[in-house]
Amino acid sequence: MCRRTRIVLPKRHFETAAALPHVSHLIADTLVPKCTSCGITLQKSAPEAAGYFIEPKSSTQHASKDVQLSHARSADKVFEEHFGGLSAEDKALLLNGAEEDLLVASPPKSPSQPERTGHQCLRCRNAYHRSSFDASEYQVESVNEVMQRIPVNGNLVYVVSSVDFPMSLDEQVFRHRAAKSMQFVITKSDLFFPTNNLASRYGLQFFQDYMYRTYGVPRNQVQVVSGKSDWNTDTFLENIKNNTFFIGSVNSGKSTLLQSVAQVARKQRERLPNARKERAKQKQQNDIIMNARSYAAARERLRLWAKAKAENGPGASFMPGFTRGIIPLELSKSTTVYDVPGFSGHHSAHLYEFLSADAIKQIQKGSLFHKNGTYLSKYYTAKEGQVVTVGGLFFLQVPRGCMFQIRNVLNHKVHIFSNMEKAMQVWKDAKDPDAIRGVFLVDHLKTDVVRHVVPPFIGSFDLVLRGLGYINVKATGSLPDPSAAEDLVVYLPRGVEAISRVPISKYITKTLSGRDKRGNVLRKEKWVQLSTKEIKRFTGKEAFFQPILPVEE
Repeated sequence: MCRRTRIVLPKRHFETAAALPHVSHLIADTLVPKCTSCGITLQKSAPEAAGYFIEPKSSTQHASKDVQLSHARSADKVFEEHFGGLSAEDKALLLNGAEEDLLVASPPKSPSQPERTGHQCLRCRNAYHRSSFDASEYQVESVNEVMQRIPVNGNLVYVVSSVDFPMSLDEQVFRHRAAKSMQFVITKSDLFFPTNNLASRYGLQFFQDYMYRTYGVPRNQVQVVSGKSDWNTDTFLENIKNNTFFIGSVNSGKSTLLQSVAQVARKQRERLPNARKERAKQKQQNDIIMNARSYAAARERLRLWAKAKAENGPGASFMPGFTRGIIPLELSKSTTVYDVPGFSGHHSAHLYEFLSADAIKQIQKGSLFHKNGTYLSKYYTAKEGQVVTVGGLFFLQVPRGCMFQIRNVLNHKVHIFSNMEKAMQVWKDAKDPDAIRGVFLVDHLKTDVVRHVVPPFIGSFDLVLRGLGYINVKATGSLPDPSAAEDLVVYLPRGVEAISRVPISKYITKTLSGRDKRGNVLRKEKWVQLSTKEIKRFTGKEAFFQPILPVEE
């Protein structure tokens, strides 16, 4: 006799379905295999086509290895039982300087925490394990193409990189959604601040001021984080809504941030068990790791944490255009978010068009502002007629009667040539290529340079390159004769965009005010000895940046 069983779907199922009337394509995506790193649909019939993957070998071929692992786990269990009964002195004698936490086997996964399933496409496997990249497989979509793929009722988190701020903030996005309706997350704050406390104090203040004064975004919708250093990711996680799509320019740090958020969410889920004994055991293990006595143990802890982030989040890479599809990520039973491919402007050049994979990786690591970008940092002096370059990413020609101090916040060394002719000769036709191998990152065979004119400035400015970073240029000495003044010219690889920005250091760190304790204005030569320090607030009364436009020869 057959019994009819009534199946009642959870209420959340209907709420989610009702909330996503425009995402049937996303639901369909869950029925086909996707690359766990880039989100592309997998296929195994055409090796040359996108999404090709090699199916792993049958598990039966690894039966013997499973048996060996089973015996190893049994041995580990016996070891732990005996090891736990030893006194502290006996443990120290047995370890002989090793760290206890490194010898304890990792606890078995519970049924509620299954192994991560899924496969990587061949492109992603080659990128991760062989550092092999094919530029044709890293195409970047435009803002319109990306925004059209997002449902109209999806919540948006706009991830903005601080490295080239505000160039990574593309106003074309606001043609599709109002700025006030989004959350904004400023990433890579670890490159600007030595501690999370300073990032949360000075960095957050400036970025909230800027977004509020420029776009009317409420201050509580702007946050400053670091996905790499896990700064403020737990606070950010609390504000993430279900059905949220993470958008941003290429290499803005979206995937790295999501990896960190996913790892924090996983750790929070692990703290949910009701058994006090389990929580106490977990706390004890965490204390052991946090108080690791040896450098090796601390390094191993960081390695395991990074590995866990990579396993629980989307794939992240320094190559632009790494993410190719919309990747769903379940943070909890009630919260699912989506990693969206990064976008780029129509006229922007792609880095891989004139930079090697190794060069892109080097540049994307970034340079520390608090070491290289403050008024106390090392600077290079360039005199009239000389040309300053950093890897060929730009060629800045010092005008007649001028002298500049250059502070480099790009992750490559500065080189100064005697004149533009010499710079071009060495770049394009070096007699000894090996001698200048470490000077240039840009391949002269893949691009040429275009003349640009920098808008007039007073004092100093930041020369910001989209997606790359910036240098600070400070004029020193007496002002040149206005009647004989020359334009400040910079040559950029074709398609590279740049802006002239008010020095960001004025708003995110304390700088010299130019006044003494009584408020009296000081001569410049007295600033270092007598000037007080101040940090300015962004008011929006003056332009924060100006575009650097190309001009005809």
